[in-house]
Amino acid sequence: FSSLDANVKIKNIDFDFKTDVEYFAIVGNIHKDKGVEFVVDSFLAGHFNNKQLLVVGGGEGGYFNTVYDKIKKSKTIHYLGEINSLSSTNFYRDIDCIIRGDLTFRTGRTVYEALYNGCTVYLSKGPNSNEKDTELDKFSSHVHYYKPRDTGLLTNLIGKYEKKVNKNYASNFSEYRDKILGIYDGV
Repeated sequence: FSSLDANVKIKNIDFDFKTDVEYFAIVGNIHKDKGVEFVVDSFLAGHFNNKQLLVVGGGEGGYFNTVYDKIKKSKTIHYLGEINSLSSTNFYRDIDCIIRGDLTFRTGRTVYEALYNGCTVYLSKGPNSNEKDTELDKFSSHVHYYKPRDTGLLTNLIGKYEKKVNKNYASNFSEYRDKILGIYDGV
């Protein structure tokens, strides 16, 4: 195991974001099911100059070490460790796109936090998938799908991405508040 302790919690992001670089991120537990190695391999396949991938999350064991070794050899992929409460660090302000590498269609908190902060999201979704997420529909121009574990398609999506000059921010606070109040009204 390397000298890096994957379980160390980082309070502030110590990374020098540059305005002329497009930043992609994969966030979550570094586990085979999440497809982190697939995303890293897809990014490496593109040989991108003005794009960088940030890997955020904890992990341990052989899979983590394999992924981390690939990251260490790259000048365009960076491991930031595990970060609690990304939204409070302005992380989403500085990145352009979240990538999910799952085998099946999955969303999660990081997807919605990214979308509400004006980021683009790349999700895997198979042709026979009939999952419907009405929350994602609100951001249809920011959500792009690719065939699960198709390196060529994901590399192509990353290559075609163009940095947004101005991000559009949104809030679902009113909807969230109304749902919570509705729950308490029923109690």
